[in-house]
Amino acid sequence: HCQLKPDWVLSGVNHGGNMGTDIIASGTCSAAREAVWLGVPGIALSQYRHPEVPLDWNISAQRAWQVAKRIISGSLGHPKASRGFWNVNLPAVNPEQELPEPQICEPEPQNPIFEYRLDETGCLVYRGSYQQRPRTALSDVDLCFQGYPVI
Repeated sequence: HCQLKPDWVLSGVNHGGNMGTDIIASGTCSAAREAVWLGVPGIALSQYRHPEVPLDWNISAQRAWQVAKRIISGSLGHPKASRGFWNVNLPAVNPEQELPEPQICEPEPQNPIFEYRLDETGCLVYRGSYQQRPRTALSDVDLCFQGYPVI
């Protein structure tokens, strides 16, 4: 029986944003939260997608690791968490574009807006635009949509 315990748990990089109220239902965030319950700090890493912005997963992975290393080292100007859950969302920016400084911010309190209807088989279908979701100034959704990595 192995008694080794990891120093950190990194979950992701997830395909799509996990900001605001998405944090509640996100499996990526749940994995990082579960680590905290087991006494290990966790970082959830997600890549916000926009249909008009190309994505290179190798660059997303590099960017996610760069932000994660800064969280782990405590070099973001925020105290290093010895035990806690961090939620990182990378913005949808062109792969050749350099990322600005990560922003530590509050989650968006407003829910995304969806329309619900029953289809012809009686199944509930929902539709909405992630890019059109409500956003409060300086929230994670607002800053990420502006091109900042958010924590």
